[in-house]
Amino acid sequence: MKTILEVSLQEASKAQVAINDSLLQTELTQTGTNIWELPTYDMNDRYECDGDEELKDEIRELFTVCGISEDEYSFSDKKTEE
Repeated sequence: MKTILEVSLQEASKAQVAINDSLLQTELTQTGTNIWELPTYDMNDRYECDGDEELKDEIRELFTVCGISEDEYSFSDKKTEE
C-alpha cells in the first residue's frame, strides 16, 4: 500500500517549492504535476507503523506555514502490485 499526496492544481507550484526547499524532498517522490508518493515503510515488525503519520504531520505543518490550506490537498492510499 502506498500513500499518495495530491495537491490542487492551483497550489501545486507553491507545494513543489515548499517541498523542494525542505528536508521532505528526500522523502517524497513527485509522480505528477500535483502528486507525490510517500515512502513505503516496513510493516513486518508487527507494530503499527507511525512513520507514515509522522510524515503526514510534517507535510501539514509545512503547508500551513506556506499558506496552503487543508482543503487544497489530500492523502489517499493506493494498492501496490506485489
